[in-house]
Amino acid sequence: MFQENGYVVAESDTGSGLVTIRERVQKFNDGKYHVVKYVRMGRNSTLQVNQLPQQVIQHTGDYLPFNWIFLQTRISFLFK
Repeated sequence: MFQENGYVVAESDTGSGLVTIRERVQKFNDGKYHVVKYVRMGRNSTLQVNQLPQQVIQHTGDYLPFNWIFLQTRISFLFK
């Protein structure tokens, strides 16, 4: 998970290549803390920042059979 031009981006490799999911509604390089949730379950990944709607992507092709991965963190992007 990283910040790109102020937006939160999460990437994962599910066995068939890199999958990228972005929060594009709002920029978060404002120096404040934000709650970021990234969940991967089966073929689906979700990314949610603060109380914004979840961004959902479905992985295509073969994928590694993880039951689930959950990452929740409080982050502050202090750079521009």
